[in-house]
Amino acid sequence: MANLTKLYTDKSKYSSENDNFNFKLTIFIDFCQKANILKQEFSQAYSTILRGLALDYYYTNLKSNPFSVSFDKLYEATRNYFKGSEYKRDIFT
Repeated sequence: MANLTKLYTDKSKYSSENDNFNFKLTIFIDFCQKANILKQEFSQAYSTILRGLALDYYYTNLKSNPFSVSFDKLYEATRNYFKGSEYKRDIFT
């Protein structure tokens, strides 16, 4: 995973502020493949994609045991939290 952290810059990470989550997720998957990280290990490397509020959310709500939480559930939870209907409703209020 050390190779993955060398590939990442803050610009490549998702912070939730004016970022496109799907685009940042595409970058993450591409970097994982370049670093020879297997798909079943993506959940262990997932926090690498995050910074700012998104990283805070991960450590507060998702970190409990990354080995038991699938990669798909990690990214869906993050996407839903920052881009779901509750998030949009909070922005309008």
